[in-house]
Amino acid sequence: MADITGFIYGGMSARFWMMRKHINQLQQNDLDNLPLYAWECISVETSMRTIDLVIHNQDDMISFITYLIHTLKTIDGQRGSGLKILKE
Repeated sequence: MADITGFIYGGMSARFWMMRKHINQLQQNDLDNLPLYAWECISVETSMRTIDLVIHNQDDMISFITYLIHTLKTIDGQRGSGLKILKE
């Protein structure tokens, strides 16, 4: 956990962005069977790499994000960005 520098919620990282380009090229009838939605995506950033996860269960996603927020002391997804607020 100490090497996590931050996280990005939603399909905003490079890997998910490339998948979005693929989805935009699908035919209308193929859109009913999409493997994921943007709100099911989260990218965990470490000093060495980015780990992209898809969590389909909304309750599990909320629990995971809550854990990351408290552990990283963040307000914007970057480690330590909430320290000033916590001190007040």
